[in-house]
Amino acid sequence: RYESALFNDVTVFGNRVIGCRKKQIRACAELDISKWENPKEEEADLVNGPFLKNYEMKSEFTACTTYKNRAIFFNEDEMFEFSGRNNLQFTLTKIADVGCLNRNSVCEIDGILYFLSKGGLMRYTGSFPERV
Repeated sequence: RYESALFNDVTVFGNRVIGCRKKQIRACAELDISKWENPKEEEADLVNGPFLKNYEMKSEFTACTTYKNRAIFFNEDEMFEFSGRNNLQFTLTKIADVGCLNRNSVCEIDGILYFLSKGGLMRYTGSFPERV
């Protein structure tokens, strides 16, 4: 067993386990699920070590998933794509002003991502989410 931070939801992206909680995204070190915190500044691997960032947004993260080799993060009001190959490149880009209510309402069926938003059931195929 490995200790990690508490998360609302987790996914796997870029050889890491990545999770969300409140307005924060946290990832283990690349290829090492046992490392969630850098030990000391002088020993820190700033490129491939653990990742932690707080984001300014409308509401807290509710869910995340990996879809078509993309890490997708949701809060109740917005949808984001998390991309990059390492800590120096990781970015969070807003996809739409529609979010997901919780982690239990996201699924992929036949290559289409479905999720429940405040406005109802949505589908996402990689460009922009549409109401079903």
